[in-house]
Amino acid sequence: MACVFVKQMTKSTPHPASGNRITWRITGRIALAYLALSAAFQIETLLIPPRQDSAAWLFMAARQEFGQMPGRDLWDNKLPLIYLIGRAAHATGRPQLFLWLLESAVTAAGAMAVFAAARRMTTPRA
Repeated sequence: MACVFVKQMTKSTPHPASGNRITWRITGRIALAYLALSAAFQIETLLIPPRQDSAAWLFMAARQEFGQMPGRDLWDNKLPLIYLIGRAAHATGRPQLFLWLLESAVTAAGAMAVFAAARRMTTPRA
């Protein structure tokens, strides 16, 4: 009798991993939606010439190729990471496209972080 009960229970009980698979599919779709929305919202970066800050970073990146260094030959009140991003953008040959993709990815990552934090805060704990 116990054997029949166990068989019935295993037939009606879903496998624990199936819920995780569905959750990952939904999360993946949400991540793609965030990426698509962030790319759409950042389209201005791709279509309009660089504005003051972006133009300054790209100019400094171009000058660094000729040996000039930020803080010594070039001056701006930004941290060094922005100059590395500018150099990477300038090195691609399509700096606006590079910056658009980077901004879209960072925006989507931020949205996913907020989504994950909200989900963690609203999920009941067992």
